Amino acid sequence: MCGIAGITWRDDRLVRRMTRTLAHRGPDAEGFYVDEHVSLGHRRLSIIDLSEAGRQPMANEDGSVQVVFNGEIYNFADVRRDLVARGHRFTSRTDTEVIVHAYEEDGADCVRRFNGMFAFAVWDRRRRELLLARDRLGVKPLYYHLSGGRLAFASEIKALLALPTLERRVDPAALFHYVGYEFVPAPATMFAGVKKLPPGHVLRFRDGTATVTRYWDLAFTREPMPRAWYEARLLELLEDAVRLRLVADVPVGVFLSGGLDSSTVVAMMSRLGVRPLDTFSLGYDDPSFSELPHARVVSKAFGTRHHELMIEPISPELIETAAWHLDEPMTDLSTIPFYLIAKKAREHVTVCLSGEGGDEVLVGYDRFKASKAHAYYGRLPVFLRRRLVAPLVLALPDQAQKKGALNLLKRFVEGGLLPEHGLHMRWQYFGAAVHGALAPGFVPEAVRRDPLAPVAEAAARCPSDDRLDREVYVD
Repeated sequence: MCGIAGITWRDDRLVRRMTRTLAHRGPDAEGFYVDEHVSLGHRRLSIIDLSEAGRQPMANEDGSVQVVFNGEIYNFADVRRDLVARGHRFTSRTDTEVIVHAYEEDGADCVRRFNGMFAFAVWDRRRRELLLARDRLGVKPLYYHLSGGRLAFASEIKALLALPTLERRVDPAALFHYVGYEFVPAPATMFAGVKKLPPGHVLRFRDGTATVTRYWDLAFTREPMPRAWYEARLLELLEDAVRLRLVADVPVGVFLSGGLDSSTVVAMMSRLGVRPLDTFSLGYDDPSFSELPHARVVSKAFGTRHHELMIEPISPELIETAAWHLDEPMTDLSTIPFYLIAKKAREHVTVCLSGEGGDEVLVGYDRFKASKAHAYYGRLPVFLRRRLVAPLVLALPDQAQKKGALNLLKRFVEGGLLPEHGLHMRWQYFGAAVHGALAPGFVPEAVRRDPLAPVAEAAARCPSDDRLDREVYVD
């Protein structure tokens, strides 16, 4: 993890202040580039090529192209070979340098070459153009602020708050959506005037104008192949995904919950010969939350060097620290424990793999199951669901467990009352009871009138009419 920041004017002191706000992202080194039209900053966490040759900003041979980069280009070796064959000279072993030379070849289309997780900025001095790019699924963050024909960008919002012209105001529509979804849908953020560059998009800034375009979208295909073919193909893709992420000049571990996703990652790492393999797990006193027994079984099966952290009562100071790192509010209760386990893991390794994204890709969340079940429940007459079933079920008391049959039933019935264009996200939507507490004049009426509009807008872009395809696409 590295940190990047920049502005489209000359101000060495400001870009240094912005960049140093991101020191926690890159503790190993810092670097800057400043000319009459741009100021760029970088904080480095060294993973590939730990030498001075890997410092950023990184330039082409004549210094006319400068790049600051956060992330990893997993196929950089293949891209590099092609660029060398085209006559480009490399001075480091880093994946950063392939961005510089790929940009020289393809301009903004260079991003299509890369398989990875990334957020980067390329300054083209000859064209006086700044290119911002974010990976296809938005693994790496990238925020920007546009005002008065000037652009500022950074890996985290807190770096943008160093700008004297950026007002610290809440975006009412973003707050409204956050209350319902428990996150702020892109491109908005909780800060008025600050936007997320959406996943799979690039931003080109020239002559005071910013243009945001999509370079990638999810596609759906149907191949009438036997089940065994799909099983083999999935295994092949999983192994390849893990293999690509093991390219590092530093120790690599894995966060192990004991669930299917992280256990699969451990299995793939073991299969690829990672020895010794460090695994890290969280534990809770409440057995309905703790997954330590499952993690121990997996650790024993693959002979990992296992590390456990029992979560104790959370202090206010720890909450403040986690909030500072998050930039925007997040309601996931595992955020603070995850911060703690990452801190513990850093004592042993520099990089950790995890099973994040498995539930979205392989349809694992309860909201997908609820949507499927609603196909049958929805056959009941509306008046029966609203006037008889819902009042009876919602009047039942909540259970203390994280999950439970009664809690799941109440969420299912509650979500079933919401408009159907909310798709599966209806069962993750919690805003109805709280929205009334927000002042009517505070939130734009169009937003208040249809809080599920972001889901419908995303679904409308899906290139498939299949219900499940659209739900996967929305996620």
